Amino acid sequence: MLIFLTFLLIFFFLLRHRYFWHARSWDFYNKGELSFFAHRGCTDIAPDNTIASFVDAVKKGFNSIEMDVCSLKDGSIVCSHNFDLEKETNGTGLVNQKLYEEIKNYETGVYTHPKNKQKIPLLIEAIKIIPENILLNIEIKCKTIYDFSTVRSFIKFYNNNLKKHKVVVSCFNPLVVLYMRIFSPQISLALLAESERMANFSIWFHPDFLHLEASLISKEKISYFNKYGIGVVAWTVNNLPAVDWCKNLGTVGIITDNSKVMEMCNE
Repeated sequence: MLIFLTFLLIFFFLLRHRYFWHARSWDFYNKGELSFFAHRGCTDIAPDNTIASFVDAVKKGFNSIEMDVCSLKDGSIVCSHNFDLEKETNGTGLVNQKLYEEIKNYETGVYTHPKNKQKIPLLIEAIKIIPENILLNIEIKCKTIYDFSTVRSFIKFYNNNLKKHKVVVSCFNPLVVLYMRIFSPQISLALLAESERMANFSIWFHPDFLHLEASLISKEKISYFNKYGIGVVAWTVNNLPAVDWCKNLGTVGIITDNSKVMEMCNE
C-alpha cells in the first residue's frame, strides 16, 4: 500500500510539473513590439562579443543585445562564444582553464577582423558601457552537459551587478536552465533549441522563453508555448521577409546578425 501511494504521489507530482505551471511575465518586453537582438553585438566593423560590437549595436538602434559568456579558472566571467582560444584569438588553450591575468592581453578577431582586433572583455566591462534600458540576452556556454561552473559564477555576478538591468539568461543546456530555475528563480530564463525534440522537451524545464531556430517556428508551436506563458524568440533571422514572417507568427523577439535590420524595419 505504501509503495502504491508513493508511486501515486510521484505520478501526480510529475503531472503537475508537466502540465500545471506557467512561465513568469515578460514585463521587459514592450507589448506588441518586436525586440531585435544584435547577435553577439554588431560585427560589421568589430569582432563578436567585444565592447566595440556592443557599442556599435547601441549606436545602430538595437533595443536588445545577445552575448555569450564563459567563466575562467578564477571565477571571472568573460564575453566569448568559444572555449578554444585558438579558434579566434592569438592565445592558446581553453579559456575556462585560464586566469584573467593570463588572457587579459589576448586579442580576438584575428581571422574575422584582422585589422580591428579587440580585447576579450570581462562581462562587468560590457555591463558598464551598455545602457540599462537595453535588454540583455546573456547566453551561458557550457563545456559539457554537466558543466555548471559558469552558471554558478554568473548567479553571484547577477546578484552583485545586474539587478538594475533587464536580463534574460539563455542556454542550450536544459540542466543549466533547471539549475537556475531552482537556485535563482528571480532571473528570467530561456532555453535554446535547434531541434523539434528539444523544443517539445523544453516544457519539462519551465523556461520563461524558448529561443527557437527560425526554421522550426510555426503558428501552432507559438500558440502551444504561449499557453504556458512561454514567449518564443527566433534565431538567427537575417532578412526582412523572414523578420516579417516571424513577426506575423507571433514571436516576441528576433536574434539577428544583420546590423541593417533596424534600419530596414524603420523604412
